[in-house]
Amino acid sequence: MSSPGYLVSILVPVYRVENYIERCARSLFEQDYENLEIVFVDDCSPDGSMQVLDRVVNEYPERKRQVRIVRHQKNRGLAAARNTAVANASGSFLLHCDSDDWLDRKAVSRMVGKQVQTGADIVSGAARAVYKRCSLIIREPRYRNKEAWLLDMLNVNKPLYHVVWRRLIRTSLYHKCHIVTREGINQGEDLQVMPKLMYYASRVVGIDEVVYNYNCMNSVSYCHQLDDKSSLWEQDLTSYDILQSFFSNKETVLSDSASEMTVQMYKEYSKRAARSGNKDLYRKYNAALNDRFSEWYHDAPFFKWVRRNYPLYRVNVVTSSYIYNLFDPILKAWQRISYWISPNQLLYDGIL
Repeated sequence: MSSPGYLVSILVPVYRVENYIERCARSLFEQDYENLEIVFVDDCSPDGSMQVLDRVVNEYPERKRQVRIVRHQKNRGLAAARNTAVANASGSFLLHCDSDDWLDRKAVSRMVGKQVQTGADIVSGAARAVYKRCSLIIREPRYRNKEAWLLDMLNVNKPLYHVVWRRLIRTSLYHKCHIVTREGINQGEDLQVMPKLMYYASRVVGIDEVVYNYNCMNSVSYCHQLDDKSSLWEQDLTSYDILQSFFSNKETVLSDSASEMTVQMYKEYSKRAARSGNKDLYRKYNAALNDRFSEWYHDAPFFKWVRRNYPLYRVNVVTSSYIYNLFDPILKAWQRISYWISPNQLLYDGIL
């Protein structure tokens, strides 16, 4: 193991991962970084997950004293398990690891080394998405500044850019900025917290090395537990609403990006509701688009393209604010006109 550095807390929610928890736990116990605290949160797993974990812990006596197991009195879901883990983290930095995934052996030491070198609040590593027949490396670009990185998190076309795993995060960011995940909203829970952490971080850096292995083959993960998919849709949209509300009074470029991403997801779930024949949800989502997001819902495609792509819009927030002010009167005028001349598109696939 490497020489001791500051304490790092690895946080692991545990629920129905009997077939995966051993691989996850071994990857944590075999880290080449010594000064660890490993917090497992037992969310009343109904299978043998905790029995497997207890057996593996006993095989690593040098790590056993670093392991903490926190137990919920009843099943409360992934969001609550993450909150419990953060509340029980003692380390200067923390690292989330889902219990069906696993870490590279040098994951912690590589990220800690980069943090010590740069003084960053967040260090982001690359990940390997593992499928049955292949794997895919998820590596973010080299960003010019934190704002450009955050704007990519607020992009619905980059769904794995806002995950909390594969990142070393300063623990005090959670506490000082009062960042928690809303309990009961277990779909898109990363989206509720990671962009906020990024926003409040003083400095964010990345490393190119793969530090995390993302298991894409677990059919009993949290997001697959509910038979009623519409419940997942509702939870996911609630996460987008939480994010949109947070950025609504922030810099214009961030507020616009969060609003646009939320609108795109409402449109997507409106289509899903139509295809599944769920008239109530279809009407609900379209009502939200027309009432809450009318200025975005009725925007012409050209003006949406301008919002996303005019020079420096996604590169430098300070400089781009001047350019935004040039376009803003035109955009607002178009919104007022289009609200009256655009038909309410409340029909989709003949559902109504």
